[in-house]
Amino acid sequence: MLPTDFDLDRVLKHLDVLVVEIGPRPSPSAAESEASAYINAQLREAGWTPQSVDRPTNQVACRGTGRRVFLAHIDTVEGSPGAVDNAAAVAILLELARTSPVQDLCLAFPDAEERGLKGSLHMARDVASWHPQPEALDLVVSSELLGQGRTAVLGLN
Repeated sequence: MLPTDFDLDRVLKHLDVLVVEIGPRPSPSAAESEASAYINAQLREAGWTPQSVDRPTNQVACRGTGRRVFLAHIDTVEGSPGAVDNAAAVAILLELARTSPVQDLCLAFPDAEERGLKGSLHMARDVASWHPQPEALDLVVSSELLGQGRTAVLGLN
């Protein structure tokens, strides 16, 4: 169930900024850095304290034990504005950052996913450097291709 103040218009605004104003965000690029700065500002405005993992564009923000992690990558393939892959997921997580009352949550925005999952791999390998209680972590959800195709669950290992 979504929080009662979840605002679809704000999601669409985030989507517009990422897809139209910034556009394609291949990694590494100035556009990826601009998207990361936008995400950082939105998280801070929502009361979160984002931190970088390995690189400035690879970000995560946690509250409480961080038992659950939801992530959405910020980069795109070359030349694509990346609305479905993956600005829609980023926009939804930014609105959840503003509205979710959950106190044991981390929101992650890895970079360089289209270049071999580099950002996510750094987060996974170095979880103790950013996660408040790695031993409490029991769920990680990667949001990908929201709004496209059929529901699929992959890589449950």
